Amino acid sequence: MLTEEQADNAWSTASCHTPKSASWGFFSYLDVPPAFCGSGAGGFLWFPSQEKMHAFLATAYPCSTRLNDETKQAVCDQAREKILLSPEDSAGLMELFNEQLAGHLQMEWVGTLKDLRSGDHRYAVYLRARFRTDNQDDFSGDIRLESPLELLERYGQPIRRAENGDFLKFMSEWGL
Repeated sequence: MLTEEQADNAWSTASCHTPKSASWGFFSYLDVPPAFCGSGAGGFLWFPSQEKMHAFLATAYPCSTRLNDETKQAVCDQAREKILLSPEDSAGLMELFNEQLAGHLQMEWVGTLKDLRSGDHRYAVYLRARFRTDNQDDFSGDIRLESPLELLERYGQPIRRAENGDFLKFMSEWGL
């Protein structure tokens, strides 16, 4: 099991990866009480492959929390087992982490950059809708993850090639 310092270094190293269409990543945020510094802050982390992302999730992800070492080790073990048994079950892996790390760290989305730009996962559609409405002077509403699906779908259409650069910049600042 990694120490908290090693886990923080792994986060720092992973944050240097610039995503490409086939890159795998996730969006997570600090799930700590509002009185603590950083509460609610989050961001995307990207990896060149699903295997590298899984390695990070099964070693560093739980270890950057303030949980006791025994709990961290148990979460790492459960994550490795889940990855080994069903590597394509990203939703199940996210559910495992969100259940085990509640009050510390939560995950909103996991997948490829291509999924984020054009997939139908509610969070991906929401993020695309926010990208478009945050950059529209004539939009006066407030898009939230809980917004009606019709509203999300209207603005959450797949990212067009001409929007790629602006969308990547938007994502790099999202959650901060």
